[in-house]
Amino acid sequence: MRRALDTYKPITTVHGQVGYGYFGKHAGYDYGVVHITIKAPEDGVIMNVKKSPDTDGGNIIEMQSSKYDHRFLHLKSIGVKIGQVVKEGQNLGVTGNTGNVGYHLHHDTRIKGTAWKDSYANYVDWESIIKSKEIDMYKGRSAKQWYEKVVQVHGQAKRVTKIADDRGRALEVANSSIKTLQDQVKKLGAKPKAVVVEVGETTRSWFEKLINIFRR
Repeated sequence: MRRALDTYKPITTVHGQVGYGYFGKHAGYDYGVVHITIKAPEDGVIMNVKKSPDTDGGNIIEMQSSKYDHRFLHLKSIGVKIGQVVKEGQNLGVTGNTGNVGYHLHHDTRIKGTAWKDSYANYVDWESIIKSKEIDMYKGRSAKQWYEKVVQVHGQAKRVTKIADDRGRALEVANSSIKTLQDQVKKLGAKPKAVVVEVGETTRSWFEKLINIFRR
């Protein structure tokens, strides 16, 4: 499992954000990117390819893995065809602004075999799944590796907060990121301290709070 983009990119709309999409809540993630190659997040099969640059969603790729269905919207170009077997990390296409929208990638993930219009409950938070897997990778690692991971997660959370809106969503996103870390640390037997992000916190205070999560 991986992100569809090689490196962490600015998130402009998060999963579950109210006021967006077919269900009135955003079913996936929007990434603020221009002409970036997207990669298969898992091994799978291409189920559908839609080349309609001027209609809703624009150019679309749909792929299916062993557990999930993934959709990628607003693509500039598509490099796969229906029925093609793809490996994790394989190039699928290039992001764009088709569908009469600004440049960005929309990636949503739902339970395998469900239709995209069926129910919002079928959709899963792919970023949270990936972050959990990233934390799991550090079980049994050295203190130095844990330290480096905290630095990495802190940087991601900070970038997400910068682009979040000013109506409390920034704090919600930030605290959600920290809660995910706390839950993972508890599974390792540590006792993370409670952490709440406050308005106007500096990068240094963010970092110190994240470090405190890993103190027994």
